[in-house]
Amino acid sequence: VWNDIYDAVMGKKKASALLKDASFVDEYRGKQIPQGKKSVTIRLTIGSDEKTLTSQEIESVAEQVMKKLGKK
Repeated sequence: VWNDIYDAVMGKKKASALLKDASFVDEYRGKQIPQGKKSVTIRLTIGSDEKTLTSQEIESVAEQVMKKLGKK
């Protein structure tokens, strides 16, 4: 499952050029999560070699990743 998530985020159609890496942090299954589903925490490394990123740019990358993963 992690490989599928990583490929969706970092694969050929990467969510953003500013996205440098993604790593698995934790997995949770519990009462709040529907049966057959799970909550996954990932760490995103976001950056630019050309400038300091604004909060808005960082949030935009995170939103793009969430949209890609929401389709999974």
